[in-house]
Amino acid sequence: MRLGRPGADEAVIVAAEERLGRRLPPSYRQFLAVSDGWHVDETAGVYQLGGATDIDWFQDPYDVTPVFEQNLGDDPRREDVLLAGMWRRALRLETDSDISHALLDPGDQDQDGEWALYVFRGWSGELPDRYPSFRAYMEAMYRGFHSDRAERTDFVNATTRFHDARVEESRLLSLRGRYEEAVPLLEEALSFGRPHSAVLLTQIRHLLEPHGFRRSYGALVADPRYLPEILPVEAMTRAHDDRRLDGDGRWLEAMTACGAVREAAGSVLDAVKDGTHRYTPPGPWGRAVAQARESARAGASDAAWRTLRDALPLWEAPGPSLIAPIGLLADPVLGPLITPERGREILAAPRAGATEPARSVEAVPTRRRPRRAGPGR
Repeated sequence: MRLGRPGADEAVIVAAEERLGRRLPPSYRQFLAVSDGWHVDETAGVYQLGGATDIDWFQDPYDVTPVFEQNLGDDPRREDVLLAGMWRRALRLETDSDISHALLDPGDQDQDGEWALYVFRGWSGELPDRYPSFRAYMEAMYRGFHSDRAERTDFVNATTRFHDARVEESRLLSLRGRYEEAVPLLEEALSFGRPHSAVLLTQIRHLLEPHGFRRSYGALVADPRYLPEILPVEAMTRAHDDRRLDGDGRWLEAMTACGAVREAAGSVLDAVKDGTHRYTPPGPWGRAVAQARESARAGASDAAWRTLRDALPLWEAPGPSLIAPIGLLADPVLGPLITPERGREILAAPRAGATEPARSVEAVPTRRRPRRAGPGR
């Protein structure tokens, strides 16, 4: 399906502006010159953006303005005032939708003359999503278009290749201890749904907050290369949460759905819950872990940490999806030693497998990730 249409002539755009009594914002004006309308690839919401002759003022046909005005209070925030006034002054862009609207607000402008765009899904009962400009909205749709197709092996283009290269660059950066450079690359790749970006980013965030909320590693528990590192960490969260009596069964079902063997998952969960689990990686790193455990048991926790820290260059990733010794966190003796500060030290230490320098990937022009925010959020 062709998403766009031939661009509108300048005279057609000018005629629309004369009809509306306003000059259109820059990014929307440029869009009409390139494509006079657009099919929006959404499963629910706005389906079609009209062209220059289709757009018109919204004029609040549902009379929701009084509702928003009544909720402003005595000292309302600027964004709430803008939202309350948006309904009567907004420009409606869509021509086909599921009781949803794409609304450009001339009263919510930035220094470049861009109008904020609100997507209001009338059936949702939620506040509209706000984008700082029409360009930001289309870029979000572009990311969503790619994210929705990320699991398709036949969906390959310049953008997917670019972000897949970024993910590999991030993996190498992370192994070299340059995780802070890797994070924004992974976040951008994740917004396009690129495979492996989420699991690499999860490991970094997990070590930055070792004892925070639950981190999920998904299908990685099904790969025998990663199971000794990942499955105990997944079990650790369940072992510390006794609020649901049926929680073990639900956790086992979740792990099985991700591809783990139920019996193996049950054994790991039991060991983590009764404190008998031991993180026992192979090779020189494994020997350092065993030595650190003995020091920690003897009460020499600082010495134990130094042993681990000094041995980090010996840790070897069992496969390309792991960039750090996450399994440490599930060890009942060594896990408590890993504070956020020490988690950063782990991430900042070069580790085995980073022999090749991370390669720089040239930026794809005009694919900036805009900031998305919703009023009152």
